[in-house]
Amino acid sequence: MGILQQILLLLEQAQLSCAIAFPNRRMPRLEKPTVMLGLSEVQLQPCALCNYLGSDGQTACSAVGYEEKIYLDIYSPYLSGGYQCDIIADKVLQALINGITDFSFSSISRGACYYDPDTDCFRCKISITTQAWLSAAQS
Repeated sequence: MGILQQILLLLEQAQLSCAIAFPNRRMPRLEKPTVMLGLSEVQLQPCALCNYLGSDGQTACSAVGYEEKIYLDIYSPYLSGGYQCDIIADKVLQALINGITDFSFSSISRGACYYDPDTDCFRCKISITTQAWLSAAQS
C-alpha cells in the first residue's frame, strides 16, 4: 500500500472527510470541510559511491535515496467558517503522528488558514516529506 493510500485510510479511520486530490481534474462541490491529498514531488538521489552500501554475504547491497513530498489541502466551505480549517488541521496532524509507523517523516509543516476567493473556501495546507532507501537492482 502506497503512502497516499495509507494516509487516506488513516484519515478515514479518524472520521475525517478526505479524497485523493481533484478527481476528474475538478474541484468537487463541498458541503463540509474536506482534506484533499496529493503527491507533489518524488526524488531519487544517489548515495555513497556508485550507490554501494555494503555486502550481505557474497551479494553487494546498493540503494538509492527516495524522497516523497505529499500535500494535504484542507478546504472548509465559506459558510462553515475558517476555524474549521484549524480544527481539521489539528486532527490531521494528530492522526498522522499517532498512526503512521512504516516510514519516516523528514518534515511535516502546516501553513496558516486563509480565505481563497477562487474556491470560496477557507484553506490550510499541510506538507509532508518522507525519506527512505530503495534497494537498487543488480544487473
